[in-house]
Amino acid sequence: MAAPFTPLRVLVFACALGALAVGCTNLLGIDGKYVQGEGTAGGSSADGSGGEPAGDGGDTGSGGDPSNADSGGSPGSGGSPGVGGAWESGGSSGDGGGGATGDQGTGGGVTDAGCQCPPPPLTACSAGRFQGTLTGMHSPSVTFVGVPLNVSGSLTFRIEPSDAGDVARIEDGSIAGTVDVPGSPPFVATLTGRVDCATQEIDGIIQGKFALTPNTAPILPFDGTQTGSYSHGRFTGAWNESETVAVGTTRPYKGNGTWSATRADP
Repeated sequence: MAAPFTPLRVLVFACALGALAVGCTNLLGIDGKYVQGEGTAGGSSADGSGGEPAGDGGDTGSGGDPSNADSGGSPGSGGSPGVGGAWESGGSSGDGGGGATGDQGTGGGVTDAGCQCPPPPLTACSAGRFQGTLTGMHSPSVTFVGVPLNVSGSLTFRIEPSDAGDVARIEDGSIAGTVDVPGSPPFVATLTGRVDCATQEIDGIIQGKFALTPNTAPILPFDGTQTGSYSHGRFTGAWNESETVAVGTTRPYKGNGTWSATRADP
């Protein structure tokens, strides 16, 4: 025979039913707010840097009804870590970024040993020997009244450039001529001076002697200038001189003429 329902047994049975209802409620998530955490996905970067940090953990589930004895909702799981982007490949030679070391740069252009290059053009200051002629007239003092007499001859000199390259010296310059009278007495001189490489003009000094008697040493001294310019391998210009014998304050016995000389050898 079943035991009768006493007030105590009714209370115990009611409490058991209540506990069963609460456990089912928590299991089914009816009252307890069970919120699954949403992690932030890690992003990839176009510049090759690593992805964003791992996603944040999900929000913790809020507690159930305070009147119930259920526990709070399960915490949200963290998001999956972000996948890092691919590393950027090394830069080309010389880049500051990582990558293969660039090849060492080579020096300047290498002259082709087999180049048959033409020589540089010759100028007024290019080293070499010149030879040419001069003609003109001289009025000697021995004629007392300065009768003009024709003179002609050859000249030769050598150009020697300076180390600086702005001027060149006239070296080994000489004039070998004669006076146009019977017996062709000598008319000789030395030539010195310089060439301006920028203007290609020659500025020379002549110092010499001449005679009017054949087979005699030249005894009448003179000095003067010999100037000219250079073009296409040739110097052309003028010369002027006068005897050193002065009459009063002047030197009336003088001569002048023209000259030219071409390059004989480098």
